[in-house]
Amino acid sequence: MRSGLLRSSDTVRPQGTGPFNYRTLGQAVDLRLRIAFGTPVGSPVFSGIVLTARILADVRSPAVAVAAARVGQELLDELTAQPAAVPGGLLQDAAAEERLARLCFVAAWFESVFRGGMYAEHPLMHADFSCGLEGVMSTVPDYVPDDLAAQTALADRPDALQWVLASPKEERVCGPTFAGSNHVGGADADFIVSGRLIDCKATIHPQRISRDQLYQLAGYLLLDYDNRYGIERVGLYLSRQGQLIEWEAEQLLRLLGARRPLPELRRACRTVLTSLAGPVRLPPPRQAGFEQEGLFSTD
Repeated sequence: MRSGLLRSSDTVRPQGTGPFNYRTLGQAVDLRLRIAFGTPVGSPVFSGIVLTARILADVRSPAVAVAAARVGQELLDELTAQPAAVPGGLLQDAAAEERLARLCFVAAWFESVFRGGMYAEHPLMHADFSCGLEGVMSTVPDYVPDDLAAQTALADRPDALQWVLASPKEERVCGPTFAGSNHVGGADADFIVSGRLIDCKATIHPQRISRDQLYQLAGYLLLDYDNRYGIERVGLYLSRQGQLIEWEAEQLLRLLGARRPLPELRRACRTVLTSLAGPVRLPPPRQAGFEQEGLFSTD
């Protein structure tokens, strides 16, 4: 099973002087691909902006919080205005790609607040929001644009993710949640396209993909209690190697030791999780659009 994970080609790595923030780069390339696929950036970014403003109101000042919210709204407006890509056209011209990379990296900063909170050394904790979005973008490390562009170029190949760009837009779902997501704290996947669930991994060590990450794919399958997405295949997309590794859904489960068919496993999973679950705390929906009111009052 792991043999497929070892067929690594050359690995794209950040260039320049480190240290490199691989976690944020991973979130940023995920956002970059979602934008190419024509799906809004999702509510974790929006929620991260709201949480950032609330935190900064307490630890810095209400004025800083308002400025941060304005930056966040500028960011959302520009990202959601991005056009979906077409096969062979995922990578934009150099200037547009550099700007988009910096936008995605800033969005990843906001998303990280939603997912993990804001710690003392978080880049947004000390950011100068007085110069607007342009000012915050200027603090993005210089290694980011070239790194994201290299990963984006790898994705736009027939053996990578070019097939996604060729699929009908209505069959692309980015950041899907499942019927059972609330039973495990709000699990969300990366992409489902035409019945194929893909989890993006921006690792520089593909040979270290662990069994836990394969169990994560299996978990998404089981949490889709009602088969809403009709998932037939699951896989990992290694964005730094441009490799897509897939299994038939039932095949993956068998390789992980399952001895029951998927519908039966889903029913068992639902029974166990609902019997253990306390009050359900609903997370913000991953697929939220951006027709909601602005992040700050203009009055």
